[in-house]
This record gives sequence, structure tokens and C-alpha cells, in this order.
Amino acid sequence: MELSYSIHWKPQDGELKTQEISGNFGSYVVDSLRCGTRYQLYITASNPAGQSSPSEVINLKTEGTAPVAPAKHEFLTINSTTVSLHLSSWKSGGCPINFFAVQYKPQGDRSWILVASKVLPEIKFMLIPDLAPATWYSILVTAYNSAGSTDAEYVFPTLTEAGATLAPNPAQTSSQRHLYEQLTIIIPIICAGLIVLVVTVIVCMLHSRRHGSGHRRSGGGRAEPQAQLSLKEEALSLEMLGKNTSSFDSSRDAVYFPSPYAMTRVPGFPNEDTSDGGSFQSGTKTPSETQRSHTYDVPFLVRRVGGTEQRCMLSDRACSSPGQCRNFYQVP
Repeated sequence: MELSYSIHWKPQDGELKTQEISGNFGSYVVDSLRCGTRYQLYITASNPAGQSSPSEVINLKTEGTAPVAPAKHEFLTINSTTVSLHLSSWKSGGCPINFFAVQYKPQGDRSWILVASKVLPEIKFMLIPDLAPATWYSILVTAYNSAGSTDAEYVFPTLTEAGATLAPNPAQTSSQRHLYEQLTIIIPIICAGLIVLVVTVIVCMLHSRRHGSGHRRSGGGRAEPQAQLSLKEEALSLEMLGKNTSSFDSSRDAVYFPSPYAMTRVPGFPNEDTSDGGSFQSGTKTPSETQRSHTYDVPFLVRRVGGTEQRCMLSDRACSSPGQCRNFYQVP
């Protein structure tokens, strides 16, 4: 089955073109494309059974750019009444220049005077005559090629009748002077604004610090009465605790016995001599012994007598019988 290809391409601002080639080609060069132009290209394949779907569209651009304008001293030759244009000094940008358009006007006029709308690149030199001596002019030249166009404006003065050059352009000088005047006004305004901003920030910071310290002082003033109140409450609690403790101590004198380790005699108790040293001695203490004595309060040990728990309670008198109050303390 015979295979063939169809190459389709379209410039960015043009019509679609198609090229049929045989399937025997391994590669193919598409010619007759414009320089510096963007294209879209795709391929389809076909055989007796039918045509394939289009391939992916390829976006490409050929080499080359728009023309490049020369410098003024390369392009213009000026005298008192004419100016010469050296069109050959323009650079093609890789794409041949198709034509030029030339216009001029006296400096300050709004409308352009057309010299030529289509000057072919074969013309290397062009003259603009009938200019006034010692006058400022503007020339606008536009160069075209397949990649695009380039505009270039040149401002120049013609020579005086004596062949002398003029002073710098008054319009350019006034515009530069105006720019400098604007800068001399704008820069101080910007500096003043920055200074005001910095001063405002500093004042705000100082105000916030003073405001915060005032809050802390007022908070401390309120805290002092609270601290005094808490101290008073603690003192009151301690005083009440002392009263409760004293009342508790006085109430428990009747149920606690003096410690046997004091080695002193409790007033009002008889002295009893026993062989095991576990009983009290009869008699009472002298005043001197009472002053030297010290009583230790310990709980009375519970003893079992006859199957029931009994406590021997000491009062201002001794037990009625020794058997009932025997072995009050257990010596370790």
C-alpha cells in the first residue's frame, strides 16, 4: 500500500498552505518561508484506506528580527539648508529590508511632512532639501522587513548661513531644567515625610511604654490592700488556732497521765513502794520539787479488766485501790 504525507503550515498573519510529499522521503525541507516569522505546522498521513488524524501542532519561528536603526552621526549629514540620509547604514536584523518611509517636521510642529512612503533599499542615499538655516528639525524614518518594522526619530539643527552650529536644543534644555526642578521639590517632600513617619513611630512607642507603666503602678496600688488583708486573715487564723489549742489542752488534762520518765512526783499522788518499780510513791511534793518538776502528757494505756475495757482516771486524788490502777504505763 502506497503511503504519502501532507505538510500543512500557516504563518501567524497569513493563510494555510499544504505540501504533498511521497512516503519514500525520510526528511523534507519546507522552503519559501518568511524571515523572522512565526508559523504553525502539522502533518497528516494517508494511504488507500484513508487519512490519519493530524499530528500535534508545532509552533516555530524562523530566524531574523526587525531592522536596527543606526546612530545619528552615522545616518545624517547636515548643512544649512539640506540634510542627507544614509539609508545603507540601517541593519537588516537578519531579514532583508523591504522599504523605508521618511517624514520630517520643524521642531515644535504637530504634523509631519511626508517625503516618501516607500523608499526601496536599493536607494543608499536620500536628500531632503529646502530647510531653513539655524532651525531645529525632527526626522522620522520607518524601516520594514518580513519580521516587522522599526521607527527611529532624529532631532537635529541645521547650520547657520555662516556654517556654524547652534547651541543645544532649547526645548530639551527646558525639559531637563523642568525635570531638575521637579526633583528639587519631590526629594525634600519625601525626606520630610520619612522624618514625620519616624517621629510618629517614636512618639507612639514612648506613649505605649508610659501607658504600660501606669497600668503596672495602678495594679500594684490595688495589690497592697489585698496583701494586708491576707496578712490580717493569717494572723486571725493563727490567733484562733492558739485559742483552740489552749482549750483542747485544758480539756484533755483529765484524761492524760503524766509521763513516767519525768522522774518526778506529781503533786497530790501517794508514793507507793513496789519491788518492780512500777507503782507510784506515796506522798506529796514540796514546793521546791514542784518548781523543778515537768509534766509530760501522754495518752493513758487501755487495760482489760474482767473482759471489759476500763480506764483508770486520775483526778485530784489517787486511785481507790492499787489493783484497779496497776501497770498504768508500759516501759519500753
